[in-house]
Amino acid sequence: MKPLYILFRLTFAAVGMWTFGLAGATHAYAQFDDHAPPPTDERVQRIAAVVNDGVISEYDLEQRLSLAISTMGVPDSERTRQQLRPRVLESLVDEKLQVQEARLKEVEIEADELDATLEALSRQNDTSLAEFTMMLHESGIT
Repeated sequence: MKPLYILFRLTFAAVGMWTFGLAGATHAYAQFDDHAPPPTDERVQRIAAVVNDGVISEYDLEQRLSLAISTMGVPDSERTRQQLRPRVLESLVDEKLQVQEARLKEVEIEADELDATLEALSRQNDTSLAEFTMMLHESGIT
């Protein structure tokens, strides 16, 4: 199994836990996808935080803010983003630390664990898995 895929699966499961109240971890976006084109926006080059040997870009932070706003069902306004930004950034930092530790310990999540987490997340949102995936896509979560 490719390490990038392992990391993606680990982080996607973690975002579900944070977003839907299953735990305090976060990491929602799929820029780990080998086939997804990297964002070219200047936000990618701006650093929001440095965590050990890793960074959290402004793009990462904006993606997580979009996910939080979408799943919370609150208006997507500048005021909302300003209020959520510190909390979301703190969650990203915590998540980055968890991912770094998972890499160090070579933690793997099995496909059935990921599938079960995705199913649970869709049920918590009273949607089918397909609807849940579409909701994430429509919210700009790739």
